[in-house]
Amino acid sequence: MKNEDDKNLLLVTASNSLKILTLFSDRTPLLGVTEISRRLGLAKSIVSRIIQTFVAEGVLERDELTGKYRLGTALLELGLIAAECNPVFRASQQVVEKLHQQTGLDSYLLLLDQNESLFLLLYKQPNSAWRLFCMGSRTALPNTIGGLTMLAFLEPMQAQQVMQSHFGCTSEMALLRDVRYLKEIEVSGYAYGEEPLCQEIRSVACPIFDPTGKVLASIAVSGGIQRVKLSQVEELLASVAKAARHISHSLYPLLRSFPPIE
Repeated sequence: MKNEDDKNLLLVTASNSLKILTLFSDRTPLLGVTEISRRLGLAKSIVSRIIQTFVAEGVLERDELTGKYRLGTALLELGLIAAECNPVFRASQQVVEKLHQQTGLDSYLLLLDQNESLFLLLYKQPNSAWRLFCMGSRTALPNTIGGLTMLAFLEPMQAQQVMQSHFGCTSEMALLRDVRYLKEIEVSGYAYGEEPLCQEIRSVACPIFDPTGKVLASIAVSGGIQRVKLSQVEELLASVAKAARHISHSLYPLLRSFPPIE
């Protein structure tokens, strides 16, 4: 009985430890014991013990000015290793950077993670209007043009669930409008428009598929509304689509499911 209780205690501690780490983000890089305790509903003593263990192992480090904590070098090391070992990251890094340099625009790559998207890569111009996101940012699929591009190629039921979950009690008419918009993206094979969370930015995005036709990521270029005009969409689309095909070929070099790179 005692062994079983010890196992349960270890599982609870492990779960609480992971919950603490997932509170840190680009929007909340510094957190204190009190805030963590409040947000998770855990006793300060429990949070404090876990944090001290993390600090000792380099998982977290204490900011001397604020007394709060940030992610430590041990996680930075693991994150860099994870990135280098991630096949999509390896296949995309140079491609997204080259797209950024060739177009003179911001470029980003989103990785599909269940019903959300992760900014795996984001290259910004010095005067970029992108302020909400950085590499590592996680956001709902409908929050970006790249996310909407992936959303359009999910199974219809899954896409509808994502839309309803994101927008809440959406009216039937509004939902049908959103579904039609996603269908337009699916038919055309790309998305173009103003970024949902930043109307100052326009983007052109294309999906990236695996050999079975399942969407796994999207790649996009973005710029201010004065820079990315309707007359430029065709030229930009050609560059983005070529980049998407290049990534797919790099991921699956032995398969011939994708059109050749021109």
